Amino acid sequence: MFQNLLSLRHFSVVAFMAGLTLAGVVASPAQAQSQGLMLGECAHAAQGYFRNYEAQTDMKYNGRRVDGTHAINGNIYLEARMESFACSYAPDGNRMIRFFVEGREQNAYLPGHTRDSSRPSGGGDVMRVTGVSSGDLLNVRSGPSTNYRIIGKLGNGDRVRRLNCQMQGSSRWCEIEMITDMRERGWVNARYLK
Repeated sequence: MFQNLLSLRHFSVVAFMAGLTLAGVVASPAQAQSQGLMLGECAHAAQGYFRNYEAQTDMKYNGRRVDGTHAINGNIYLEARMESFACSYAPDGNRMIRFFVEGREQNAYLPGHTRDSSRPSGGGDVMRVTGVSSGDLLNVRSGPSTNYRIIGKLGNGDRVRRLNCQMQGSSRWCEIEMITDMRERGWVNARYLK
């Protein structure tokens, strides 16, 4: 009987240890699933920003920062280029709190955020590019000044949708959206839009 009690006690310890091991195994996939959801949501934000939900992405979870937030970096592969982007998540991992692309925060693309209501008023008007010197093209930039990199070019007569405008020094810059299936976005000097 004493041996049976020892065997039963041994079985309980083994079962308890197996339960701990199983709990560890179960906890790991749950943690990985949470990271997977963050990676997928961050990739989706980039696809939404570039208006290309078919674009391939390459994602990496970079761990937790000192402040407890989660860091995610990614690349999106568009027709003729690759763009990098980053997302930050709240310490609990359930909410994206920052989306960074093309050199600046684009928090209007956070999940659950309504882009149209957050966008400064200034249009949605269809405009034509005018005033570009003959044989030249208008640079489309990733941000509202000549300090940002060139991401495209437009010629006289090209049509775009003006989204919003802002002053940078003495120049007015407008964010535009191409009138194409891809709806690429960029910034141009407002003096070339009519």
